[in-house]
Amino acid sequence: MNFVKNTCDALQYDLSDFFIKTGMLKVIDKSIDDYGIAQKTITQAMIDDVINYASQYSKPDCDNIFYISGNSIDAFKYRRQVEGAYNVGVSGTTTKSISHSNWQNVVVFETYADNRLTNITMVGTGSASNIISKVPYPSGSTRIEAIGYDGEKVLVTGAR
Repeated sequence: MNFVKNTCDALQYDLSDFFIKTGMLKVIDKSIDDYGIAQKTITQAMIDDVINYASQYSKPDCDNIFYISGNSIDAFKYRRQVEGAYNVGVSGTTTKSISHSNWQNVVVFETYADNRLTNITMVGTGSASNIISKVPYPSGSTRIEAIGYDGEKVLVTGAR
């Protein structure tokens, strides 16, 4: 809970929606085995306290801040729009390699089967040098959308 409060203090934003969406503000009371077994307890009262504390700040002006990663900070910080041309810089079949020189300022890639979201891929996934993103495109997929900091969707490949 202190981490959430300190993050809000450091950034001067109410990030409670971010932490709720990412699962960090969720009631839990169980033992977790992660580098050793420890009891993890977060009560609704603790969550309510953090949300109340965070409310002293304004909320970020973008609804999909939960998509932020180390590879997309500048897109959010400088409010850069997605740049890319349909089917350019895309290769592969069941996994698409999408070139960052062709697709810039992308926050995540979303894979769909008709109107059902099937995969979310953070930009840079599968590339230690961050020059491509490896995006799942399993059988039945119909399209990949590039998502910008502001939620704008640009069709990368496939059809809507």
